[in-house]
Amino acid sequence: MNKTVTINISGIIFHIEEDAYDKLSKYLNTIKGYFASNESGNEIITDIEARIAELLQAKVNQVKQVVLMSDVNDVIAALGSPEEFGIDEENTSNKNNTENNNANEPIRKRIFRDPDEKAIGGVCSGLAHYFDVDVVWIRLATFLLIFFGGISLWVYIILWIIIPEAKTTADRLAMRGEKINIDNISKSFKEEMSGVKSRMEKYGNEVNESFRNANGSARTGVDKLAYIIGRIFMVMARLIGAFLIFIAVMVLFGLMASLFGFSFSGNSAEYSDWINIIFLEKSHYWFGFTGLLITIGVPAFMLLYGGIKLLFKIKYSNRWLNISAGIIWFLGFIMLVFASVKTASDFDEQGKMKEHMEFNSTSEFITISANPSSVWFKQNNVEELIEEDEDHRRRFDNHYFFAKVNNTKKLIGTPELKIITSASENFEVVINRKARGGNKRSAYERAKEISYSFKADSSGINLDEMFFINENEKFRVQELEIIVKVPEGKTIFLDKSLHNIIYDVANVTDTYDLDMLNRKWKMTSKGLECIDCNGLERNVHSVENKEKHIIIDEEGVRINKKGKKIIINEDGVHVKEHKENHEE
Repeated sequence: MNKTVTINISGIIFHIEEDAYDKLSKYLNTIKGYFASNESGNEIITDIEARIAELLQAKVNQVKQVVLMSDVNDVIAALGSPEEFGIDEENTSNKNNTENNNANEPIRKRIFRDPDEKAIGGVCSGLAHYFDVDVVWIRLATFLLIFFGGISLWVYIILWIIIPEAKTTADRLAMRGEKINIDNISKSFKEEMSGVKSRMEKYGNEVNESFRNANGSARTGVDKLAYIIGRIFMVMARLIGAFLIFIAVMVLFGLMASLFGFSFSGNSAEYSDWINIIFLEKSHYWFGFTGLLITIGVPAFMLLYGGIKLLFKIKYSNRWLNISAGIIWFLGFIMLVFASVKTASDFDEQGKMKEHMEFNSTSEFITISANPSSVWFKQNNVEELIEEDEDHRRRFDNHYFFAKVNNTKKLIGTPELKIITSASENFEVVINRKARGGNKRSAYERAKEISYSFKADSSGINLDEMFFINENEKFRVQELEIIVKVPEGKTIFLDKSLHNIIYDVANVTDTYDLDMLNRKWKMTSKGLECIDCNGLERNVHSVENKEKHIIIDEEGVRINKKGKKIIINEDGVHVKEHKENHEE
């Protein structure tokens, strides 16, 4: 239990612990001794006391009503100890000589965050003091780098962390590159206290207002409750403002990142080729791209603007800014709709061209095979434009890619092979060319322009592994479907060269497409049935074979129950365990 005393500082009453009072009193007396000989000493002391009152007022509240020793220490640290003023009690009389001797010494300016002129963390205002430029230019450069460079946001956060805040008078003077002497201290306090007085007056008015109604009478319980609710709404409004700023910054950052990404992609030949064959005109692409940026960017910018106003309680409103933003957004939306409608309208209808061939075979079975891409490339004088020769696989995963056919750049596609039962006693090959267009006629004409060839006779069927779209044709989801119809009772051999085009072929054992290759299949009333599988598992793609403890993973690799890969030859006979084991 500590003894307290009541003091009056700058017209404000404080309850303070006795030992804290002794330290504060000694501090003020020391300050008064330093400034006693200065002609503005009384005014400076008054300003210092007002500053102390403001700092102590921030330390007390309804729960904590007594000023403690730690509070006094914080106040002294904020204002600065007398030693920081550049003089001491013994050399006060020699002040003028000391100042004259140090007049020519270079001033060491230091970087601090400025708490008095900060917008967020005081980094920009601190840098403006250090480089002696207007803070507006620093903030403008930071804003532009954040939204057009991206890295500036992280640099700002790092600087916020590592640059110290100018908390004391000495820090503020060092931040501005001014000497720490009585004149500069006086000037600094006068500038600071002009803001303090206005804040104190505002605080006093708010306190008085909080306890009085509009007619000047004391607030009732209901009025006080309404006032508290109002203050809560004000806090919530600032939180909402901060949230809106966060959302807007994320959207704008993503938009800028996308803009630069599309800009870099736009320089690539493949990206430019896709633009040319999807849009009716290249201007439609730029209309749509610009319209999309405006449609998303303008609301995000206005969200940022509104969030800043809520967060910092800015009452400024510019109706011309709102009107201009609305007009720009509307124009951007019209551009986006125009480009979207013009392009989408050319995808409205689907057209199909059907090519049919029928033949009979007396052979024991016929072979269905594919003309490999390497052979097809050589036959059609195709030059691949895919840089990563990793694939082959990549071509078929993408389904479409660009290549030069006879020195002309064209879009190459991959067909899909399906096998079903024939209604007649003959083998049939049906080639369905499909495309979309603005109407049925244009869609049919585009489908007809799909170039594809195959060979079929009594000995077998040989299919090209790829098709291409003729030059000057727009991309309208051109597809090519190959349907081979097998009469009931007839047998086919599916060559392994079909692995890139075989697609979802039904069979009685529900065997995975790739596992059907290199085997003979007979068409029965129930569907295709393997005749040389030698115990090929039923439902091999998903069901475990209980006798052999073998399952098939998604890549078609057989795995025994212990998790070890095994290798099976083309006849389905176990050969050996694979060296690489799976973890149990």
